Amino acid sequence: MSSRDRRFESGFLQRRVSQAITYRVWATQLGIKLDKVEIGIDGDIDLRGFFGVDDGIRAGFNAVRVNVSLIGPEDPTRYQELASAVSPKTSLRGDAVSALG
Repeated sequence: MSSRDRRFESGFLQRRVSQAITYRVWATQLGIKLDKVEIGIDGDIDLRGFFGVDDGIRAGFNAVRVNVSLIGPEDPTRYQELASAVSPKTSLRGDAVSALG
């Protein structure tokens, strides 16, 4: 794995950790019991731009998706409340959140 690949993977890992911490902090703030936070991040990248093969293609991710599963004993509406509270505080928008009670 190249150092560039490691930086991308490290960035995704850092984003996942940051998201998990943010959800935990806000769950505590809102009094929501949260047993587990699962976060998956994936993105679309055209490597022709990344490697400089085609200057007309963006050198980076064209789209990034964050999928969050909130697991615990609360009613799913409470986890939607949590997601609504957290979403404006994160740098990635359009997170897909599923609540598993």
